[in-house]
Amino acid sequence: MTALGAMGALYCVLRYLSSGKMNWLIFSGLAMFLGLMAKENAVTFLAVIPLTMYFFTNAKMKDYVTALIPSLIAFIIYMVIRTNVIGYVFDSGKKSPT
Repeated sequence: MTALGAMGALYCVLRYLSSGKMNWLIFSGLAMFLGLMAKENAVTFLAVIPLTMYFFTNAKMKDYVTALIPSLIAFIIYMVIRTNVIGYVFDSGKKSPT
């Protein structure tokens, strides 16, 4: 599910670049959010999407920012939900048993 969501976000970004329709950006953010909800490893696609755009398209800097905003919003929403559920971001403050 994570790979499906992350790859779906990448696909939607590429479709946005070729068509220019903003609804592909909305679908990109939704796909990224669903991928993040399945497993947080989808966050790596915040780097994969711009790299794919760099190597495989003739996108301008404005396109990079525009295409990445929905995925960043999805990540922020995911982090808010995650923090509210487990109570911390990186460290629980508990010592691990040795």
